[in-house]
Order: sequence, then structure tokens, then C-alpha cells
Amino acid sequence: MFLEIEIMTRLRILSDDDFNKLYKIPKLLNEDRNFIFELDEYDNNYLNTLNGIEAKINYILQLGYFRIAQYFFTFTFHEVPENVQFILNTYFPQHTSLFGEVSNRKHYSNRKAILNKYTINSYSNRFEIKLLHLLKTLIKQSSLPKYLFDSIINYCHQHKVLRPSYPKIQKIISVVCNKERLRINNKLYTLINSPLRLALNELLNKNDLFYQLTLIKKDQKDFTTSEIRTSVEKHKLLSTIH
Repeated sequence: MFLEIEIMTRLRILSDDDFNKLYKIPKLLNEDRNFIFELDEYDNNYLNTLNGIEAKINYILQLGYFRIAQYFFTFTFHEVPENVQFILNTYFPQHTSLFGEVSNRKHYSNRKAILNKYTINSYSNRFEIKLLHLLKTLIKQSSLPKYLFDSIINYCHQHKVLRPSYPKIQKIISVVCNKERLRINNKLYTLINSPLRLALNELLNKNDLFYQLTLIKKDQKDFTTSEIRTSVEKHKLLSTIH
């Protein structure tokens, strides 16, 4: 069971393009920066409470990225030099450079301020319980991981909750799919009588080098007598199960 969950966690749910749109720092054009990093009264009031140019730059960067992606990213100033320079030139022309990186405490304080600005809640265990309840219903309609992923994103958006990380969503989908398989297996086991159960088990028995199920899945090669006879035997084997 735990092995299955770990394997499913590594399943590729998103394409590279879809992943980059949701979980990679947006790449900005020069003409976009004026709008993306625009500040309003709330922002200016909050910036006035911050000490140190680094914390202020960090807030403006996170604010801009959040406007585009509705998500928070972890980054250093060295990873986004063009955006840092634009903010320095626009809002802090008296500063020509930064002395270091912002502390984790200030980084997450800035995140909280941005969530408050847009009245968005952090992802929580309580919300996850509601999400799992929804997925328990949705998976009966479709167990496609991409369908479940999109449903999670939409549910977070509808309830104004910050979407979880990609690995977190992968794990949630893995657990839900695994539980649904167990539910179906248990349901089938209770519905199937002993003779039918034995007949199904026969399909998993090895015949020389191959499983019966493997032989049944093979298509008829041609219309020779031997091939037709083999196909008839397959249908006889499956007739009871059908």
C-alpha cells in the first residue's frame, strides 16, 4: 500500500508548460513590470512598517509574482536581478545595490501581508479535510489524475485558499486514488461468489511461461484451424465469467 502511494506520488500529472505556469517564477517583459510591480495605498502603508531595503524589495517582488500566479515562490535576489533592478530604479533610486538576502521571518511576514491584502487564506489541515471529502465524490466520476488536479485548483480558487505545492497535490491524489481502488476491490470481493472468484483466479495461473490472462489478451493471428480453435477455447474459458 505505501509502495503504491510512493509510486503514484511520482506520477507526472502536469506537462512542463502547465507546471511552469503554476509553479515557476513568471518571466516578465520590460513593458509588464510597471503594472506588475505597481503599488497602492495598502502597499505603501505596509512598506512604511518595514525596516531595511531588502524586506521592502522582497515584498514588492512577492506581490508582483502573486498578481500573476496567485502563488508564492522561494527565490533569492540573485535569481531575479532584472526585477530587483527595476524596483530599485522605480521606488528606491537612492539605493544602487542590496547588502544581502531577506530573512525567512520577513519573507513569510510579507507573504501574510499579501494574503491579507487579497483576503486569501493559507492552505490548512481543516481545509484539506473538506478537499478530501470532495475528491472522494469526484473520483467516482473520473480517476484521471489531471481531472482531480484541476478540481483541486478550482476548489481552492472558489474558496479563496492558496493552492498547495505540486508535491502536496500529488500526494493527495495518490492517497485518494489508492483508497478508491481499495474500495472498489472490497466491493467486488463482497459481490463475487466463490465459483466466480475461482474462475478469475484461474486467469492469473501460469500456463508454461505465460499467464492465462496474457494468452487471452493476444489477438487471433489468422483464420487457420488451429487459431480458430484456440479462440473458441478462450471464449469457453470466459463464457462463465461473462
